[in-house]
Amino acid sequence: MSVEERLDALLARGDHAAAAEVILREYGPQILGYGASIVRSDGDAGEVFSQFTEDLWRGLPGMRRECPVRVWAYRIAWHAAARFLRD
Repeated sequence: MSVEERLDALLARGDHAAAAEVILREYGPQILGYGASIVRSDGDAGEVFSQFTEDLWRGLPGMRRECPVRVWAYRIAWHAAARFLRD
């Protein structure tokens, strides 16, 4: 079973905590690197990643699942980085 299939099953059951854990374990290192590439600082990337995880936890219950979870997670990371740069 692929990561996306596991996530789809968890989200269909409403198990948002387990889904967040899978997202952070499977995609977290990549998303941290993505954030670092946007803000151009490893230290600031940690702040962006922290905001990303908070946004992820808040957003999972309302996720409409119109795209792969990975795409959705990267979009959340982009928004977290954009807010960081703006502030």
